[in-house]
Amino acid sequence: MNTNNDVRRDVYFQKNIHYLAGSVTAVTGNVITFDPATNPPAVAPKVGDNVYVMPNTLVGTISAISGNSFTLSNYSPGSVVPENDLGFGFYYKGGTIGVASSFNANTRVGSFGYVPNTPGIILNYTEVAYYLAEAAARWGIGGDPATNYQTAVTASFVQWGKTTADATAYLANHPYDAGNWKKSIGDQAWVSMYDQALTSWTFFRRLDYPKLAPAANAVVESNNQVPVRLRYPVSEQSTNPTNYEAASTAIGGDLLYTKIFWDKN
Repeated sequence: MNTNNDVRRDVYFQKNIHYLAGSVTAVTGNVITFDPATNPPAVAPKVGDNVYVMPNTLVGTISAISGNSFTLSNYSPGSVVPENDLGFGFYYKGGTIGVASSFNANTRVGSFGYVPNTPGIILNYTEVAYYLAEAAARWGIGGDPATNYQTAVTASFVQWGKTTADATAYLANHPYDAGNWKKSIGDQAWVSMYDQALTSWTFFRRLDYPKLAPAANAVVESNNQVPVRLRYPVSEQSTNPTNYEAASTAIGGDLLYTKIFWDKN
């Protein structure tokens, strides 16, 4: 996700504040204080003993500041940015999937993720619009692919509280590519389905976009590939071994990288 020109970042993620050196007092009239040069979270998304941060696949290490006198790009904590003479900046940085990541050094999920009554989505207009774009591109049905693509991206922006003008500006930099429609639709659907993990994973598996890198532990777990299915549960293997073996053989092996029957291009 290129956070420089995607204003959905304001909803998806929380900003990190990085302190390099010296004392910061003001930037064009805005005052930022550091105590003690950290950005502590109020609460942390936690499962068991694990506290989670955003992954680098979505966040990247790209940041931008609006409303102040400068902009940082391709910025990572600890680096020296010559044009940043004030020695600080807002940034977004994701952790590496498959390895332990620092909670304080990486970007957290947006504030909506900490609200107990944030709605869970089963199927919404944005998702349907992407299906229509894919149907038009793949089979020539359901309207014009480019129009449906634009509708889908716009629906995502509106869903996340942004404006149609924001979407229009974004689409100017990310137009529909009829020659590589799987990339256009796959990339955008994956980003848009930020809060629908299974749906975004299904778009990725069906379209083979975006081009994701395997996790750090994928060499052992999934033959150095991004997983495309879940394995049968251990309880099934132990209580129903005969049928488990038959089913595993029929699909080509009970492996994380064995493609499901519909996962074809």
